[in-house]
This record gives sequence, C-alpha cells and structure tokens, in this order.
Amino acid sequence: MLTRLIYIVMSFMLLMWGIQDAFTGYKENREFAAHGLEAETEQIRNYESSVETRKKRHHAEETIVTKEATIKFVTADNQKISVKKKLPDDVLAHYNKHDQVNIVYLSTSPENIRWIGEKRDVRAAISLSIISAVALSMMLFSEMRRKD
Repeated sequence: MLTRLIYIVMSFMLLMWGIQDAFTGYKENREFAAHGLEAETEQIRNYESSVETRKKRHHAEETIVTKEATIKFVTADNQKISVKKKLPDDVLAHYNKHDQVNIVYLSTSPENIRWIGEKRDVRAAISLSIISAVALSMMLFSEMRRKD
C-alpha cells in the first residue's frame, strides 16, 4: 500500500512539474516574441568545447560536442553585458566567417539572451505531463477497482 502511495505522489509531482515547466517555457517564448530587443554581439575570441560520449543500444556510441563562449553585447540603454552561452554550429560558422551575429534579450533581464529564432522547447515538458497523467490515472483507477 505504501509503495502505491509513493508511486501516486511521485506521478502527481511529475505531472505538476511538467505542467509548470511547459507553462513557464510558453510564457518565456511569448515574452521574447513580444518584448525581445535585438543587439549585435562582439566577435568572440575563443570558445570552450566539451565532449560527451553516450552509449546507446547494441554497443553503438553517440558523441556530443558542446561549444560554449562568453557573448558580449551592449543594450539599448548602453549596458555592457557578458553572458556564457552555448554555441550552435550555425552560429559558430557565422562567427568564424566574421559575420554580424545578433541576439535577442529582454530589457527586464538582459542576461537572459537567445539567438535569433531560438525558442525554448516545451515538447519534453508536455510529454512528461501526458505520461505522468496517464500513469497517475491508471494507478488511481486500479486502486478504485481494488476497493470494489
């Protein structure tokens, strides 16, 4: 009985976490779309690279290379901002060609930046909510049938 109760509580907590994360991501995406300001970044001098190797099924391995750099820009009200941010390959290619690279920031929190067109992905949070809701309903339904 205690194990079932723990499963029910955990499923409920995951459901709430998924809903909260999806709502926060959706709200943040809307905020950037409505109030985001564009700024030109300075050319990056160097970036840090980290490599992670993950084992997959059937002895195959997946190597993930993450690049991160300090992005510097000046806001519309002349604040100088420096933020560490992951560099997608297409953005790094623009920096390597010495192209102009712009970011989007919010005037209320200029340290929170995004690349042009970048959005917070809420699909994982929605999936977590759906899976947790199904698991929770199955456990509650089985518990109700047990009492009958």
